[in-house]
Amino acid sequence: SDLMPYQTSEWEIGADLRFFNNRVGLDYAYYDKLTENDIVSVSLPSSSGYNGATVNLGKMSNKGHEIMLNLVPMNGNFKWDMTMTYSRNKSEVLDLGGVSELQLSRSEASTTIKQIVGQPFASIVGYRQAVDETTGQKIWYWNASRKIWFPQRTATPEILGTGINPNAASFSTTFRFKGVTLNAMIDAKWGAKVFSYSEWDMTARGHSERTVEFRESGIPIEGVYKNGAVYETITTNTNIPYTGNNFENYYRYAMGNTISDYNLFDASFVKFRQISVGYSLPKSVLKGLPMQDVSFTLVGRNLFDIYNGLPNGDASTSGTSGNAFGIERFALPATRSYTLNVNVTF
Repeated sequence: SDLMPYQTSEWEIGADLRFFNNRVGLDYAYYDKLTENDIVSVSLPSSSGYNGATVNLGKMSNKGHEIMLNLVPMNGNFKWDMTMTYSRNKSEVLDLGGVSELQLSRSEASTTIKQIVGQPFASIVGYRQAVDETTGQKIWYWNASRKIWFPQRTATPEILGTGINPNAASFSTTFRFKGVTLNAMIDAKWGAKVFSYSEWDMTARGHSERTVEFRESGIPIEGVYKNGAVYETITTNTNIPYTGNNFENYYRYAMGNTISDYNLFDASFVKFRQISVGYSLPKSVLKGLPMQDVSFTLVGRNLFDIYNGLPNGDASTSGTSGNAFGIERFALPATRSYTLNVNVTF
């Protein structure tokens, strides 16, 4: 009952330029958008009796550039055209109704998604492994109950990145010759991070590929530990052996539950998004028939990844758990599909 409609105001400036009889085209725009009372979902402590609530966010700024370049290298019986696009968006949380931050997601292995004043939308917040400022080496401590070295994490959580890619680009090209049309498209996004709960779970259970490497030699530990007031180099038990629960203790409890960026990955991707081949029957074939046009098109979508920053997932579909951008939780990859279209015009 307390929700209010959100309001958006925006101004935009740009130019649409054409050269050489429309064989070169450049479209550019800059926008500045302000959203007030944006409606989002936030997490609540379980003691409240609810998992989350829907609230008005406050004030959010989005500024960015959009560029599109069109080229027609060949124009005649054989026609070839290309389109390239690029956009960059800079978001910033300006106001949260008097508080400095709001939590959007539940905590996943010490990692949360927050809205923080002065930061981009969907900041990923968590812990890194602490580093000795003098030597630059990682800091560890001996966990007596688990009987292995544990990473010493930073004293307070840090902003590890944003959950939404600020950059996006695409490239498409089309060839046309005597009724045959061939089209292909590639798209990409980059600049964000994603916390992979799926990778956390697979690593904790020993199903991830990265748990295989040291099963013969033991997990090597290099760095320093605090001895009194000074840091000393680790020289004992420097390899965690593959016996008992040592590997589970290391991967599940030491790294998985303690260090957020151990399961933080690049959310960038470059995907061969689509290819299509079409053919239109010549008018001479349709002469005397009631059809004016008959065409066939074979389309393949989401064929393969050129680059995917997520080791066991699809970065193009991952990164949204409920309303929390930046957390991947058993997300299914994009579906590869093949379609045959027949179009008949009477």
